[in-house]
Amino acid sequence: MTLLVAVLVVLMGVTARERERLGAVERTVAYALRPVEMAARSVVGAFQSAAFSVTEFRQLRAENETLKNDLVRLQYLEEQNRLLLDENNRLRTMLALRQSLPFTTVAASVIARSPDNWSNYLVVDKGAKDGIAVDMPVVTGVAAAAGQQAVVGSVVGRVAAVTDHTAQVRLLTDAASGVGAMLDGSKDAGVILGQGSSASGLVMNFFSRDASVVPGDVVVTSGLGGVFPAGLPIGVVESVSQTDFDLVRSAVVKPNADLNKIDFVLIIVSGHGGSAAGGNTAPPPK
Repeated sequence: MTLLVAVLVVLMGVTARERERLGAVERTVAYALRPVEMAARSVVGAFQSAAFSVTEFRQLRAENETLKNDLVRLQYLEEQNRLLLDENNRLRTMLALRQSLPFTTVAASVIARSPDNWSNYLVVDKGAKDGIAVDMPVVTGVAAAAGQQAVVGSVVGRVAAVTDHTAQVRLLTDAASGVGAMLDGSKDAGVILGQGSSASGLVMNFFSRDASVVPGDVVVTSGLGGVFPAGLPIGVVESVSQTDFDLVRSAVVKPNADLNKIDFVLIIVSGHGGSAAGGNTAPPPK
């Protein structure tokens, strides 16, 4: 009933605007029903406003979801771009190192790591079919700081076992690892020993108690032992220890490369004038 009255009032309002004059009865009725007309217009307006608000809310929610999805997609693309850029920089570093080494090398990617801290090794995606053999030296490259040479090499370890298509690399930090080393400056020699954990770093025991060594000295391979050719960079002396009761002078050495974050390596297959791996090599693949 109320709706019918409201419609009647609205129609009367429309016809009233179309006519120039209203009859006395119509004016009286219109005046009497004016409050009802106003109430009806208010109800209709409220319904229209509510319908518009619901529609607008749905549109805003849809736009919000679209923007969220776009943001997630852009963040993913940005992360992928960063990863690709990092990988490209590492590959450029390895290429620069490879070109600087006077050895024949085979590039390999790390595909697995040792699951514990007692046996430190990597598994790479090159094996016997690629010319890899046990005891071949393994190195990696590190982008140098500003003011230094473009690439700093770092000994990673040696090949410990091979399959047709993979090789296990024993890291310098492995407790069973030992590498002949010397100081690049004074030429004092010794042996680099792993401590069974990357966090413990490396220890260099010198052959002489009077070895001239200070923090910051550069450590390289000495060539003793017939596995590693002389002159391959290993790391830098962090600290030196010796007491009057020590029979051996030792130093803590920090490797040039973070051995926990290696993705690519170079395996030295052969060098100038003979094998760089003590004769236990295979010819590089053609």
